[in-house]
Amino acid sequence: MAHNLLGHLDHFEKYGRRGGRVRNSERDADRLMPWLLYNAGYDPQAAVDFMRDWGPRHGGGILRKRTHDGWDERVEFIQAELPRIEAVSINGKADWRTKFVPFLKEDD
Repeated sequence: MAHNLLGHLDHFEKYGRRGGRVRNSERDADRLMPWLLYNAGYDPQAAVDFMRDWGPRHGGGILRKRTHDGWDERVEFIQAELPRIEAVSINGKADWRTKFVPFLKEDD
């Protein structure tokens, strides 16, 4: 869902998939998870908990795709968003469309 909301497919069609674009898109999708959970009324910490549970069993070890960071790095990226969400939250909502800062830039 995060990839769709962030327009990654359109970005790849326009700019291609080279130069770290795919990895940055994966990082952004992971980082957007807690924002979406929070705005849906769920605890954004659930994104961290999910990755900690799922990652060690499915991270791929040395066989993982290089388009994704390791699961533990992914947890760090997700966790870094939690205080950002809290800082911009108003009445239980955090406007990711204006407050989320993606790694993948329009002209990357």
